[in-house]
Amino acid sequence: GSMPHSFVLERASGTHIDSVSRQAVPTHLHVLCSVPASSSYFNKILQAAGRIIGFISFLCLEAQRKGMVILMNREWPYLVPGIPDEAFERGSLPMTKREVRALTICTARLAPKLTVWDVGAGTGSLSVEAALLTPGGRVIAVEKSQEGVLLIQKNSLRFGVSQIELIHGEAPQALLGLPAPERVLIGGSGGQLEEILAVCAKQLVVGGILVATIIAPRNLVKVLDVLNMPPFSKPEGVFIQASRLEKLGKENIFRAQNGVWIISARKEEA
Repeated sequence: GSMPHSFVLERASGTHIDSVSRQAVPTHLHVLCSVPASSSYFNKILQAAGRIIGFISFLCLEAQRKGMVILMNREWPYLVPGIPDEAFERGSLPMTKREVRALTICTARLAPKLTVWDVGAGTGSLSVEAALLTPGGRVIAVEKSQEGVLLIQKNSLRFGVSQIELIHGEAPQALLGLPAPERVLIGGSGGQLEEILAVCAKQLVVGGILVATIIAPRNLVKVLDVLNMPPFSKPEGVFIQASRLEKLGKENIFRAQNGVWIISARKEEA
């Protein structure tokens, strides 16, 4: 038959998405079609695309009317977590892997205008993911190493997230005096996990959520001991051990990543 065609649909009028975004973003909806242009499916795809664009426009106008900000990022123009590891500057520091990062962010139940602490921020990968999902909010990244501080700065610039506030210091001392968080993400603890948990439990607002990512069994016990007590509700947790598809010679294999516990709890009382 005839050669298949691909085509691009461009929204021609109305309010563009970037009118309520803090960055200029393309307003094109690219639809790759593998059927001939004369096919009846062509018109159906056009109609469906038009409805999608119309719905997006409606959401943007409603967000603008209610004073909300829709942030679409050129480096990661999606509304879901899970940025590939290679998209970040990493250096020699360990970094929370994409699969763990995505589940951690989902567990935190982020929303616009929240204040988030990222304790032991490392490369800043979690801070960046959190910032992208909390427009109008604050992400306070606490990191003790100089290399980590530089990496957080680089990754913040790369993704254009301006609401990351970098604190160069060691927790728990560096947490004192910070704005009360509605979400706390704990990664590195530098051997002071119990002290960090105590400060976070006190400073976290009622109704806020604490999420800890843990690789050492002894730290798992410490986290569970704290989160099983007031002011927290019953903790939730999952152990994730992902395997990634890789090429080995001519074969496809799944290479295992390190296992990580993700433990969370909501603060129920002051």
